Amino acid sequence: MTARSFVTAVVLLVAASALSGCATSQNAAGDDSGDAQSSPSAVSPADLEGEWRAEAPDEARLSFDADGAVTGTDGCNGVRGTTTVSGDEVTFDLDLSTLRACVGVTTSFSQLGSAVVEGDVMTTRTVDGAKIVQLRKQ
Repeated sequence: MTARSFVTAVVLLVAASALSGCATSQNAAGDDSGDAQSSPSAVSPADLEGEWRAEAPDEARLSFDADGAVTGTDGCNGVRGTTTVSGDEVTFDLDLSTLRACVGVTTSFSQLGSAVVEGDVMTTRTVDGAKIVQLRKQ
């Protein structure tokens, strides 16, 4: 083996070692467990099932079915649609949202886009990511 071939082999070996250190480790179940940061708690559609309500005096509430359907009201206007769950985030695809003029209602689900679930608390957000209201599972 020439000196040049030897140097090339050493460089390739070092590069391969460096790249293998970038891979995440997986446990026997196949999920990532080698990350230094903890991943968000996964939420299933079954975890969402039931009614979630805002604290009084706000009348906002959302009801989830086992099949991912959602209905609700912000205290004046109604919403209906479907949900997709990924990790701790719920994404809403609304196919109905009424637009009545409402006096004294501070919450608005007219731009409901997503929510983050932490235990029994759901923080709803607009399609632009602004916080709407927190709901608690009943």
